[in-house]
Amino acid sequence: MSAWVLTYALNAAWQAPVIFAAAWVAAQILRRTGPIVVHRLWVGAMVAQVVLPACSGSLPASLHELLESWLASGGAGSGHVTVVMSPGIAMGGLHLSQGGLTAAVTAYALAVLFFAARLAWGLRSTFGVGRRAAEMQLDEATELRWRELTWDFGVRRVLLAESPEIGSPLTMGLRRPLVLVPQGMLEGLPDEERDVLFAHELAHVARKDFGWNLLAEVLMLPLAMHPVVRFTRGQVAATRELVCDQMAAAVLAGPQAYARSLLRLASRLAGGGAAPVVHAIGIFDANRLEERVMRLMQKRVGLNGVRRAVLLAAAGVLAVGTCAAAMTLHVNVAAQEAPAAGGGHEPEVAAHVMAGQIVSKVTPAYPVEAKEHKIQGAVVMHAVIDTDGSVKELYVVSGPKELRLSALAAVKQWIYKPYLLNGNPTAVTTEITVNYSLAN
Repeated sequence: MSAWVLTYALNAAWQAPVIFAAAWVAAQILRRTGPIVVHRLWVGAMVAQVVLPACSGSLPASLHELLESWLASGGAGSGHVTVVMSPGIAMGGLHLSQGGLTAAVTAYALAVLFFAARLAWGLRSTFGVGRRAAEMQLDEATELRWRELTWDFGVRRVLLAESPEIGSPLTMGLRRPLVLVPQGMLEGLPDEERDVLFAHELAHVARKDFGWNLLAEVLMLPLAMHPVVRFTRGQVAATRELVCDQMAAAVLAGPQAYARSLLRLASRLAGGGAAPVVHAIGIFDANRLEERVMRLMQKRVGLNGVRRAVLLAAAGVLAVGTCAAAMTLHVNVAAQEAPAAGGGHEPEVAAHVMAGQIVSKVTPAYPVEAKEHKIQGAVVMHAVIDTDGSVKELYVVSGPKELRLSALAAVKQWIYKPYLLNGNPTAVTTEITVNYSLAN
């Protein structure tokens, strides 16, 4: 488990920037499709940054064999061979002493616990602000407008309150959404700016952004210390605001009038001294006001179905290719195993670790005679890998005799990177299994 945790952290360290770069390119490709598509793209990138390092090189053995069988089979009745060591192709292996592995995993766990505690404290503070807020008593015209907008956005049970502890409007709550405004802010606020405030916050409520944001916070805890992952979350927040702007402008007088009112509202809130409520969602949640206004003011050019499909396909190919590369190329971490007591014996290294050391591999051929007689099964071999990475010794432990020579002839040609023990190339032993099976 310790090796798996550290493997996850190391793979995430390099995979997260690769995924971010691919997402950024895809976002430029999809820019003209609208903020909703781009926002979903960044959400997908954020999820991939957390999930893919856990999947890299860890396909279940049965699934891996099925994939290899499908690729190797030449049609009904043809035979195929799979070599079972470790699914995937590794970039290399990192071998740590047990003490070093424990120390690294402990440091990583403490970092995750720190961010988890900070999240818990922030949520406690956020909900505390909500509990201390006072429900607003609106005049008849404002109350009517508030009710009209809740109907427009399809939300009913939304509480409107004010608080002296916040500097700008925001939304919180799961089962009973709460829209908070700074104390006294609505007094003397022009109707257009009031409507922008209400509409944008109700768009957050309609999208259930507070709950999704909380889920994202929890999901990102394993990589909360990664700067690129945090930057990806910033892109998610920025595109979320663009989506809410689009929803609010559609309900109000249109994007240009909405943009002008948004600017005036921002100028009223500039320089507010109240501390931000970090885990709530608000109208100025992302520091992208200039970009938001420009996107609202620019003339929209529609895309026909063909051009939209081409852009989506290009972004999809980029995303799939990046994810496939991230799952295939990975770093393995394993604890070094000490040589057996008494000396003179090579340490035994797990098969999945040695798979990460392979430089070149020859796939065994299915013997024609064995195929004709429908002989299939697994050939298990014990191998000694020398200090230069060549297969020094190889013998069969078990398996059909008709298949053994094929397996031995191929595996003897394999070349490994030298296995390092305490920084020195070391001869090691491992187990290799070759499966011969016939497609039905």
